[in-house]
Amino acid sequence: MYNENIDDVVCIVTTERSHRLRLYKVDGIAEFNGNLKELVEQFEFLHPISQSCIVNAKNIKSIDLKERKILFVNGEFEYFPRRSLKT
Repeated sequence: MYNENIDDVVCIVTTERSHRLRLYKVDGIAEFNGNLKELVEQFEFLHPISQSCIVNAKNIKSIDLKERKILFVNGEFEYFPRRSLKT
């Protein structure tokens, strides 16, 4: 079991390893076993932006719609697919 303050969670992405997720925090990175779909169902503050990434909207610094890129408060960024623009 691993506890993390929800305000510190920036985004969670899949890794190359099956069922392994990478948690980007305001102050670092951690990895753990899990499933993105289950996390979205369990925690309402997490929102999917693609099949491989879920985000905490509180830690989004800016969104570039032309580049389809989300910049987070910790300097990390993720691209999102065109179909996400509709939602």
